[in-house]
Amino acid sequence: MPDPLDRFRRLLQHPAGAPPGGARHQHAAGAPHQRSEEGKEAGELRSDPTDQLEPASPERDMLAAASTLDTPYGRVRVLDKRLETAWPYAATLMSRVLLPEVTAGAAWLKDERLRGFERDGALFLDVETTGLSHGAGTVAFLLGMAWFEGDELVLRQVLLEDYDQEQAQLHLLLERLARSRFLVTYNGKSFDRSVLENRLVIHRFMDRDEAHMRLMPHLDLLHLGRRLYSGMLESHTLSRVEAAVLGFLRTDDIAGAMVPQMYFQYLLTRDESALEPVLRHNFDDVLSLVHLADALLALVKPVPPSDNPDIAANLGKLLCHSGFHAEAVPNLRVAVALGTQEQAVRSARLLASAERRARGEGLKAKGEGLKAKGEGLKAKGEGAGAKGAGGFEAWLTVAERFPDNVDALVELAKLLGRRGGDPAGALALVERALTQRPGDPELLRRAERLRRDRTMGR
Repeated sequence: MPDPLDRFRRLLQHPAGAPPGGARHQHAAGAPHQRSEEGKEAGELRSDPTDQLEPASPERDMLAAASTLDTPYGRVRVLDKRLETAWPYAATLMSRVLLPEVTAGAAWLKDERLRGFERDGALFLDVETTGLSHGAGTVAFLLGMAWFEGDELVLRQVLLEDYDQEQAQLHLLLERLARSRFLVTYNGKSFDRSVLENRLVIHRFMDRDEAHMRLMPHLDLLHLGRRLYSGMLESHTLSRVEAAVLGFLRTDDIAGAMVPQMYFQYLLTRDESALEPVLRHNFDDVLSLVHLADALLALVKPVPPSDNPDIAANLGKLLCHSGFHAEAVPNLRVAVALGTQEQAVRSARLLASAERRARGEGLKAKGEGLKAKGEGLKAKGEGAGAKGAGGFEAWLTVAERFPDNVDALVELAKLLGRRGGDPAGALALVERALTQRPGDPELLRRAERLRRDRTMGR
C-alpha cells in the first residue's frame, strides 16, 4: 500500500480538477458501484419485478379452518398453522431460517438486551386494529403471532368476534410472552406495543410499567431496516421493504387504512368474507417479519465488510451508533473508497471520529473473530499521529477521488496545520480549496493564519 505521505505529495503536485493516481481513481470517482449480475450480493435491492416472488397466499377460506379456544376469560377464535418451509414465499426449509450465525448480528445493535437473540426465544408479532391511532380507544381485534418449535414455525392468529373476547385474547398473548425472551415487530415500538400496553392496563392485567417491561426486549425491524437501507428506498413501509430487500411481491392485498372499515363491516353484518382479506394480510405480515429478520440481521456484521458502499456506509454508521467504533472502521473505509462523493465525505467524517474513539480501546473479541492486529486498527501508522489517525488517510482518499472536494481539502489542511506541523502543505490545500470557493471568508482567514505560521516557522 503506498505511503500516505507519498500519496499526499502526489495530490499536491497534481493540477486541481483532475484525479491523481490514474485510471484506478478515475473509475472509483466516476462510476457507481457495480453489483453482481445475479443480484445476489448481500444487501442487494430487488428492482426488477420479474425477479420478485409472488407469495402464494394461504387458503382463501381461512376462517373455515379456525377453532375456538377456551381460556380462563372465556372463548376466543384462533387460527393455527404449522410451517416446515418458508411458505408462502420460498421453498426454503424453516430449519435454515435465522440460524445462529445470522442471529448473532443482534449482538452489534445498541440495545444490549438483544445480545443472545435466538429464534427459539423470539415472538414475531403483528396486530390489526380498529383505528390507526395508538390511543386507549384503539383495540387490536386481530393478533398475529409466530414462534419456532424445533424446525417448524407456528403461526397463530387470534380474532375477536366481539369486543367481550378481548380479555381471552390478551390472556393468550401473555401466555406466549411468558415463553418468549424477545419480541420482533415492524414499527411495533411506535404502534403495536403502545396499543397492547393500553389494552393490558385497561383490563387490569398489569400496570403501565409492568406492561411496558413485559413487551421488551424488542427488535423493531423498521428501525433496523431504516438504518441499513438509509437513502436507498423511497419509503420504508413493510410492503416496500419486502419487495426491495426480499423480492416478495404481494398481489391482491388490502391497504392498511382499509382494515378497520372491514372489521366494522363484519361486526355489523357478521359476514365473515369481509375478514378474509384482513386475515391474509396479517398472515403475510407475520411471515414477513421472520424473513426480514433473517435478511437484515445477516447484514449486521463488521467483517468481512460489505463491498456494497451503500450498505457499508449505513452499517458503519449503525455500529458507531451502537458504540462499536473500532468495528465500524472496515465498512466505513469501503464507503470512503467506493461510495459517491457525498457518501464518501459523510463516511470520512464518521471514520475520523471512529478512529479517534477506537484508539486505545482495541478490538472486542466477538462476532466473527475480529483481531486487534491485521483487520483492526494498527497501533502505529493508522492509529497515531496527525498523518495516521483522526481521518488523515480517509480524507486523503476522498481528495484523491474527488480533487475539488472542499470538505476533504479543508479537513486535510486542519490535520496538517498546527496539529501536524506542516503549515506549508496545509496552505497549499487551502489555496486549492479557494479555487472552488473564491472569496470564502473562512478559507481566507485560514489561509492568512497558515501564512503567518509558515513565516514564523511553526
